[in-house]
Amino acid sequence: MEVYYSRGASKGWHSATDQNVEQAHALKDYFADRGGRPYVHRCLVMQGLDSVEVETAIASGFTLADFLTAVCAASPLGAWHGKYTLSSCGQDIARGAVASRLFEPLVPTSLDRKRMDRLLQKGSRVDQLLASNGQAFTCLRGHGGTGKTVTCLQAAWRAFHDHAERTLVLTYNHALAADIRRLLALMGVPSGDEGGIKVQTAMSFFFGWLNRLGVTEPGQDSLEQYDELCRAAVALIDGGAIGAADILKIKQDWPGQFDFDRVMIDEAQDSPAGEVALLKRLYAPQSIVISDGLDQLVRGERADWFAGITRDKRLVLSEVRCLRMKRNLAVFGAELADCVGLNLDIAPNDKAGGGRVIVVEGAWSAQRALHDELARDAADANNEPIDSLFCVPSDAVSWKGGHAQSDIARALDSWGYETWDGVDEGVRQDFPRSTSQFRVVNYHSCRGLEGWNVILERLDAFWEERRKDKLERGLSDAERDSMQSLEDLASREAWRWVFIALTRPLDTLVITLGDLSSPLSREIVRVAGALPDIVDNRLRRVIG
Repeated sequence: MEVYYSRGASKGWHSATDQNVEQAHALKDYFADRGGRPYVHRCLVMQGLDSVEVETAIASGFTLADFLTAVCAASPLGAWHGKYTLSSCGQDIARGAVASRLFEPLVPTSLDRKRMDRLLQKGSRVDQLLASNGQAFTCLRGHGGTGKTVTCLQAAWRAFHDHAERTLVLTYNHALAADIRRLLALMGVPSGDEGGIKVQTAMSFFFGWLNRLGVTEPGQDSLEQYDELCRAAVALIDGGAIGAADILKIKQDWPGQFDFDRVMIDEAQDSPAGEVALLKRLYAPQSIVISDGLDQLVRGERADWFAGITRDKRLVLSEVRCLRMKRNLAVFGAELADCVGLNLDIAPNDKAGGGRVIVVEGAWSAQRALHDELARDAADANNEPIDSLFCVPSDAVSWKGGHAQSDIARALDSWGYETWDGVDEGVRQDFPRSTSQFRVVNYHSCRGLEGWNVILERLDAFWEERRKDKLERGLSDAERDSMQSLEDLASREAWRWVFIALTRPLDTLVITLGDLSSPLSREIVRVAGALPDIVDNRLRRVIG
């Protein structure tokens, strides 16, 4: 147990660390008698204990009420401007904390309002998803930009609003999880036991289950053995070591973490086999909805979600029309897909006309005039900086002091703009708090995200990065049996990654190219020449 106190108005700190609770309280009384005031009290959380008979300690599985009670027990209430207050820091620290971004009110942009309106819309797809709960395992299938994630969130919202149900949304993308949390926070959608929507990354969720099932210990989660650990949990369940009553009790004891009416998995085609099997043993398959990105498999073999589920217990819903991008962007994407031999079947949405593509040469740090131009155009359309999205390749990220920073964020900062630099894992844990921040993510983290303006930094470098990665990994057993060329497969995989990024924009797509002689650059320029009314080609020189 640790208790920290200051003596009077002095700046010195005194501390006591003692397992003897009586001595700790005696220390508290000692300073209180001498005018000392407790500024910081560290509540001790006892993991693995169901109850603790110490007023300043709380057991595992605590609630917010438990936490606040322990804090109040350690730090007596004071009076300030006629109101009772509970302070755990000095006034200078308090002023700094209140001024931090954490306490900035969330303000929706005009684009946020459109996204919020979309979640409130009703449609036949949403009705089908809602009706399938308890009846069939549901798969929502479609290419990038066809609105799979939005449809799932619409169904989750309706389930909460109409029936107070609670939905878990799992994603493999920290940046997407943060983006969805921000949208739900703006809408005031809760995530607690009373119903609502909880958004979590898949691995953190399943490691929580593995801890409670006794497969792993807290703090000993191994990313390298993740799939193997999931399979071990499945073996324990199938072998009878863990029964249905055990799983039910875990849900009852930790409802906020594990008890859900339905579970939705975004980009489920990438799920490891062990994870798929474990989820279907923890939750009834009829309560599961998966979103399957047909052209967005990036982690190896496609997951077999239908294993063990008879056809009469499956519901497959296909999305074809591109809903995110304006018509011209979809036309550009369809033309490029045809040129590189990808059968993506991108269907432009004729109800959303407009959209433009800009192609420039060089890094964004050399495009100050273009950036200011886009910022003005976005403002004229009542959009904020947060409505824009920048995607960068791995070689455009540097490390300093254990933190990652993108070249684009560094350039924008030097120009006087604010950024949410999501290339850093710590930053991705929370969503942007200010509408004046430009969002920056690594290409690997852009799935599911969208932006009014989307800037793809040195797209050719990212294409080459993904091509080389496949060449290094080599052919899988299935690929060897199909007699496919490794070079062709590497190129195809790189293009699949590229199209994930190309389907992020709503209005304007900007592609910067570093090497105009690269295979990707040549294809982009070819399509630009075929679509002069759509593509604004600002390259300073022509490829021969």
